[in-house]
Amino acid sequence: MAKGEIPDDTTAKNSGTNKHTLFVYVLYFHIVILYFMIYSLFSELHHAKQTIHEFNVNFINLTAKEVQLQMKFLQDFTHQVCPNSVSSKRDKREAVFGNRSRFDAATFSRKSQLPSNADGQDHGPYGNGDSERKKHGERRGKKNKKKNRRKRGHGFSPRASHFIGALPEPLIRDGGLLAPWLVENESIKDFGLVTNVPSTSRDSIEIVETGLYFIYAQQVYYMTSAEKSKAHNSFLIILKPSSGPEKQLAHCATLGDANLGGEASCYTGVAHTLLAGDLIYIKQRERDRHIIMRPGHTFLGLVLLNKRAN
Repeated sequence: MAKGEIPDDTTAKNSGTNKHTLFVYVLYFHIVILYFMIYSLFSELHHAKQTIHEFNVNFINLTAKEVQLQMKFLQDFTHQVCPNSVSSKRDKREAVFGNRSRFDAATFSRKSQLPSNADGQDHGPYGNGDSERKKHGERRGKKNKKKNRRKRGHGFSPRASHFIGALPEPLIRDGGLLAPWLVENESIKDFGLVTNVPSTSRDSIEIVETGLYFIYAQQVYYMTSAEKSKAHNSFLIILKPSSGPEKQLAHCATLGDANLGGEASCYTGVAHTLLAGDLIYIKQRERDRHIIMRPGHTFLGLVLLNKRAN
């Protein structure tokens, strides 16, 4: 080997060291790239979660506003059907008529009101028989007031009955009646309405008392992003009279986001006169639908606004 030449084994050793160093740098570079990719993925996932959370909050706010509007409409409608604001004026007017009825023109005369002390007794300013005429007039006034109150339904207050699903998440496969229902009147027990749910199928509500009702219902649907064909959902409120064919009272339809999936709700209500023995039930129009029947999601209710006078 000539002087100044590098041995072959040293050259091979340096070449192996360079390759090892290059491999380490390449591996480190790939690790850095992988780290940034994972970080970017987590950032996008966090942003998506925030977006979904904001969507849920907005949806809850919209639902709450819709319920408030429906309750306001129900209160206004109840006030129109059963106005209590003029009851005091009517009572005052009837009280005046009751006082006037004490002075019966057929039994009262000016001559009889002249006091007579021939028998040594004081008959009062109305003459003989004053106490009897006053009592008779008071009785007539009370009877007239009671009769008028019965005619206009005085003292009646609306009563309600609220129903929730007995199963948390039933699947309507072939379309049909939504069931089963359970009555949930704990929050309105002081104003509960007597209804009947058939114990066999529990898919309908039987009316016990004839009157004007407000019927309301809501359904919450759930779908995934892969179920784009299930974005459209709708249901019907059906009345089955005790005699005669069934009748559609209301129709509710909603369109969910086929790309994101998630939950979609649909609410409707209608006022209608119902007779004792009529049946109310909910009919799902589309098949193979996943419905959330947890408390506060899917429900059905009846409010008796005014009952029919006997």
